[in-house]
Amino acid sequence: MIEGKCYPGTIRGGINSVWKTATGNLVKSSRGNNPVQQCEKQTMALKDFFSEYGVFVNGAVVFPQRAKFDLDHVQINALSYSSSIPVFNESALVTAINKHRPPTGKTVPSQTVLRQMADRIMKV
Repeated sequence: MIEGKCYPGTIRGGINSVWKTATGNLVKSSRGNNPVQQCEKQTMALKDFFSEYGVFVNGAVVFPQRAKFDLDHVQINALSYSSSIPVFNESALVTAINKHRPPTGKTVPSQTVLRQMADRIMKV
């Protein structure tokens, strides 16, 4: 689950607080106080949905390459198999995905399953 944001510059905040840009504008989040909380809720919906299929689901928040982070207690530019939602710049996310790519031969869910997944996310 990738939550994309388009804010450049320095992003400030913490794991449980609202996030702001260097100019004081709020970093918008439709669910929770900040993008990590938003992504966490969406990721949990996917995990619940895919639990019966044995599919591993993780989430991440991605900002443009020119964004800088001043975030308390938030994992930055590193992907780990944990429950924490990391925050990335674009190129760091691509590198992390390529490094942690699943083994070949895994099947992709059908279009019906993908539609059900999208419907579930929209209800969160």
